[in-house]
Amino acid sequence: MPSFTENAAAPILDTEVIEAFLSWYVPEPDLSDHITLPATPAPANGDLSGLPPAFVRTAAHDPLRDHGARYAELLNAAGVAAQWCNELNMVHGYVNLRWWCPPRPRPPAAGWLR
Repeated sequence: MPSFTENAAAPILDTEVIEAFLSWYVPEPDLSDHITLPATPAPANGDLSGLPPAFVRTAAHDPLRDHGARYAELLNAAGVAAQWCNELNMVHGYVNLRWWCPPRPRPPAAGWLR
């Protein structure tokens, strides 16, 4: 996926860190195929139709950005209400980095959850 290559050296989470985490579960992981990684979460590979509505947030400068977008697409295709929000100028984990991220008047998920 493009974000995996574009953000390979992103701050906080880069592809070396992803490979290290993945190696805890899959010996010598091959990250060349980003769609069928051996430890890809099972829901994305199975029946999603029974899942609840979802608000999927991603960061523009995150190697996993396109994975989040794809998950929202798969949910919608399965008939599950899903909205994808990509936060520009943000990195992986930005929701926990309040000291680093600019303040927002209201999180985009707040209106969606009502």
